[in-house]
Amino acid sequence: MTHSEQADPDVALSDTTLYFNNLYSTDDGELNLTGTKDILGRDMTANDIFEFELRESNENFDENGTVLQTVRNNGKTITFNTVKIESEGTKFFIVKEKNAGQRIKGVTYDDTVYQIKVTADDNDNGELVLDTVINKKGDPTSVSSLDFVNVYTADKTSAQFKGYKSYNGVLDAGEKFTFELLDSDRNVIDTATAGKNEEFVFDAIEYTSATPNIYTYSVREVNGGDRIDGITYSNTIYQIKVTVTDMLDGTLNAAVEYSDGVTVGPIN
Repeated sequence: MTHSEQADPDVALSDTTLYFNNLYSTDDGELNLTGTKDILGRDMTANDIFEFELRESNENFDENGTVLQTVRNNGKTITFNTVKIESEGTKFFIVKEKNAGQRIKGVTYDDTVYQIKVTADDNDNGELVLDTVINKKGDPTSVSSLDFVNVYTADKTSAQFKGYKSYNGVLDAGEKFTFELLDSDRNVIDTATAGKNEEFVFDAIEYTSATPNIYTYSVREVNGGDRIDGITYSNTIYQIKVTVTDMLDGTLNAAVEYSDGVTVGPIN
């Protein structure tokens, strides 16, 4: 810009001062929290979705603060959205799994509580530098990842075997026929009795795991094939197969199959 007039030396200049104001500020600090999810006792599937809460807390790590985020696992990965830290000072958070400590469909949820202390300091270069310390409640050891492990167990199940005794003769009062239940090693593990044209029932057998999942048994009559006091005892042997299946919902199922009896000699 040009100006053709000259300043009058007798006119006082204005006292106006030209001020330039610079402003100093810091970028927000960024807190990024990640972790892992796993299940002991069975493989994880695509249907295994769990939820995790990030809550505000205080220096006492109160667990009932405001919920800031709730996220779900993506496979075995847990990722929270970035938390913006806008000012210097110390902030406290906790992270825990929803339903912590509960057993749902055989899965006992991890009750770990992670305590997070974040100290933000201005480095005088326009940045808030975060010092983040994470530890499990009750354990001062610092960790870097929020890892949650649930435990799967299935409730025990049982199977009970029974049969029917037919006889065309006459028995004395209280007289019974006796039957044996044998395991796969041919050891007698139970006995049951029945009178004429009566049902006999063995005690229930419990199964606490689906490993192994196949069990075999046999049932025979005591004195099978022998003729005693005019009674020829049945020589039939029945095979029993029990297949135990983990239904993956906290239950075991025991399916019982009876084979056709193999008979040697006449039936009494």
